[in-house]
Parts: sequence; C-alpha cells; structure tokens
Amino acid sequence: MSDYQQKELSGSLFKNSKKEKDTHPDVRGTAKIDGVDYRVSGWNRTTKGGAPWISLAFTRADEAPQRQQPQSLMQEQASERPVASPERRAAEGAIAGMPDDIPFINLARGISGHAF
Repeated sequence: MSDYQQKELSGSLFKNSKKEKDTHPDVRGTAKIDGVDYRVSGWNRTTKGGAPWISLAFTRADEAPQRQQPQSLMQEQASERPVASPERRAAEGAIAGMPDDIPFINLARGISGHAF
C-alpha cells in the first residue's frame, strides 16, 4: 500500500488496463475535492469537428460502485414501474424543493397522502 496522500483539488488519471468493452472507461483514477475522495472514470471522445476530448464521471470513493444490470433485466424492471407524467414529475420536484415553513406546501404534500 502506498503512503501517497491525494492533495486537495487534484487528481490523477491512468490508462484503464482492465478495459474489455467500448463502454468501459479509457482512463481511471482518483481526485480529492472539498476533502472528499472520488474515483474518476474517463472516456475518450471526439467532437464533430474532430477535436479529441475526455468525458469524466466522478463517484465518491466511500460509495460502493454500481454495477450495470443486464439490458433485459432493466427493461423488465422498467415495465413494472408506473411512469409519472412530465407534469407530475415537475410538480413533485417543485414541491420537494420548497421550504416547509410555507403553509400551503405542507397541505399540498398531505392531500390524499400524495404529493402533487
């Protein structure tokens, strides 16, 4: 084990030697932001104009990595879930973001046990 300590607002990326599929990241590494350690994954991309760039994804190091589910299982689970209308999702998001000290918000959250 290394004694290296990641410095604040810094990170390192290395070629992903375990890449087996196109969907796997091309580079992997770590970063520290606001005292939180992150795992970093990067994918090599190309703009429409042909310029190379890297798309990055950050995952907190203290969280378990999420494994991708097989496509058939994802489709099966999606078909079992009710789909909320865009209007309902927007209303729920708006209400969830409101402070509790606004009287009508608590009323809206409690009508028939459902949020709008």
